[in-house]
Amino acid sequence: MLDMRAHVPPIVLRAHVQTSPNPCLHLTSTLFEQDLILLVIGGALSQWGDYVNLSVVKSFSAISEQDLMHLQSNWSVRPFLKDSFVYYEGTLITEIFVVLRGQFIAYRLTTEGKSCTVRTLFESEFIGEEDLLYGTRTEGYVQSVVDSECLVIPKNEYENLILHYPMFARSRLGDLSNRLKSTERMMQEIAYSTVKQRLILILTKIGCEIGQNNSDEVEFILDWSHQELASMIGSTRETVTSTLSVLQKEGIVKIEGKKLIINKSVMQN
Repeated sequence: MLDMRAHVPPIVLRAHVQTSPNPCLHLTSTLFEQDLILLVIGGALSQWGDYVNLSVVKSFSAISEQDLMHLQSNWSVRPFLKDSFVYYEGTLITEIFVVLRGQFIAYRLTTEGKSCTVRTLFESEFIGEEDLLYGTRTEGYVQSVVDSECLVIPKNEYENLILHYPMFARSRLGDLSNRLKSTERMMQEIAYSTVKQRLILILTKIGCEIGQNNSDEVEFILDWSHQELASMIGSTRETVTSTLSVLQKEGIVKIEGKKLIINKSVMQN
């Protein structure tokens, strides 16, 4: 009989996996050392032999492996199909979401009903912290850009992490502070810049976060439509489309299908 203990890495996500609309998502379990280890196979999360390793999430790195194994018994993994909502405006947050795979956008609606993207979220980022800590209802929406998955931590479990693991709390405070500073800088830059400058700014930001560095260029898959880019910079879809054409003619960017390539010299200015 196969001894599963020889195949389980130091940090394994032991969790209840939420019911998924994906019919290919299956579960198998192995009971040893009085612990139930759930391994997700097939489907969106992983293949047999692959496990969610929480050590890749910076905020968890200061928590011992033994403590993580104990804490994870009350956490779960939840899949989000493309365009699914994590929460809507007016939601009372009772869970924290940590992006394991995929991308999300956080946005608000203007009084005219137009969406304004305020943040993009990638792997290892936390969703819902501000509203949970403040105890307020959400003022916007968070939606998946592509098929994605999140680690879900209940409110009481997250509060336990903050209270009993100082290095975790310090890491989360550092991330929140950096995001606040970044938002303040971007607001200042957007307030005194043209549409062209704002578009270069947001493309540069995306490139720095998810782009692949080449010798003098950065390339990435642009999963945002022209309308979504417009909502990020306070413009219109038509203006974004025409501005992208200008940037291509000037050699600042190149667009090949969904791939966008931006010149590093612009990113350094």
